[in-house]
Amino acid sequence: PPPPPEELSKVLGGAVGDIRVSHGTLIGTYAFLERFLDVRWLLPGEWGEDIPKRANLRIPRINLTESPDFSKRILAYVQESAGGRKGRPEVNEWIRRQKLGGTLLTSAGHSWDEYVSKETLKEHPEYLAVDGDKDKYCTSKEAVVREFAQGVIHWIEKNPEMPFACISPTDGGGFCKCSTCLSFVEKDPHGEPSYSYLILKFYNDIAKIVGVKHSDKLLCGLVYYNYMYPPQRAISMKPNVALEWAALEYYGLGLYKP
Repeated sequence: PPPPPEELSKVLGGAVGDIRVSHGTLIGTYAFLERFLDVRWLLPGEWGEDIPKRANLRIPRINLTESPDFSKRILAYVQESAGGRKGRPEVNEWIRRQKLGGTLLTSAGHSWDEYVSKETLKEHPEYLAVDGDKDKYCTSKEAVVREFAQGVIHWIEKNPEMPFACISPTDGGGFCKCSTCLSFVEKDPHGEPSYSYLILKFYNDIAKIVGVKHSDKLLCGLVYYNYMYPPQRAISMKPNVALEWAALEYYGLGLYKP
């Protein structure tokens, strides 16, 4: 789930209700220093600063306009939060200088266990994934979609100051293997099962119901693990869905994989 409102407010430096902020001037300054003065920040802290000395400085006439391909980019697990809640300022400064962050302040944490109660699952064991993990659902069942969506609506109404809700699956695979769910499973570029279409369809189904009552709230969903690659079948996402692509292949020692 997303961080509590008071913590999120500290991160955003202001009101939680406004999810859009601009760092354009700051990022433009960093881009200028990199492009025209050859400045680099290779590592956090002083040792990572590469600032060439110049006897003369000539800047050409400039008229540049650029915009990011993604509304948000983050680099996780680089000790940005080491040393307690406040984190390490030199690491966070380095993150900003890499032009990470963005204008869309959201979180797409694993959250499927937030919205359907254990009591409901005891009454309706058919909601759970067939031959899958115990924390996964049969997402092709209309009753599951309705129950999950109502849970999201309830969470939004309990947290009205939050501009978004997370709807990402719990971590790991183990998705439903009923015949309907399997009909949405494809192959990824490596020949492995890809659940992208199944999960994106579920995000859309939830967004359609929640959007009727709370069209101003974003629903954030991960694109990750075995639902990381684009589906082969085209799918248009609902406007109240914000996808967060987590490139699992590059986590930790991922680059050592064959």
